[in-house]
Amino acid sequence: MATTNLAPYFRILINGSTELTAGHYGLIQSLTVEASADGADELVIRALAKDPGGKPGSSWKFLGENVLAPGNLVTVEAGYLDGDPPVVLQRFRIHAEAATYPSSGAPEVEIRGYSPEAALGAYTRPRAWKGPIADSVIVQEIAEAHGLTVTGDSLEPTAERVTGRVKAKGTSDLVFLAQLAVANGYGSPIVRYDPETDGDVLYFRAQVVDE
Repeated sequence: MATTNLAPYFRILINGSTELTAGHYGLIQSLTVEASADGADELVIRALAKDPGGKPGSSWKFLGENVLAPGNLVTVEAGYLDGDPPVVLQRFRIHAEAATYPSSGAPEVEIRGYSPEAALGAYTRPRAWKGPIADSVIVQEIAEAHGLTVTGDSLEPTAERVTGRVKAKGTSDLVFLAQLAVANGYGSPIVRYDPETDGDVLYFRAQVVDE
């Protein structure tokens, strides 16, 4: 009788289409996805930078624009070998890679990436919106300014306000969106990758997914 293999596994897609090679997967020592309800999700990959059994002077496998270089978009999927098809956990932009050189063995590399909330959290320029205007319209403008999308399911309309809104100097777009969510009795705004549209969707509604 055949046995079922429910060992966990993951897939990494680079810029939407290129998957890591078997040689890359074999060097990965750990992969961690840390989800946050009020900030950016974080991806941390720790790997051997090169094949420890390779020839002296062989090239590093985790360097180069087609691998996990800073700036690349990385989609992480996870599942079980004999289970249902893998599900998308999140899409991250690689922000940094750092190498370490142990006293023996191959050099190691740590790669960190963050979900789109990181960009929302980094943008702190002040802005004012004149009334009458609905908070949901402001949310859509902010989403589009960051290359995010909203859908009828992800953005719940709010009532139009007579007065406008002001985002104070030093307040990030992420904090401002959270303030608007509280003002409307909504859940914390989050971003989720949608593989069907290959887009990052901002959720701003009373009940937010996966919170």
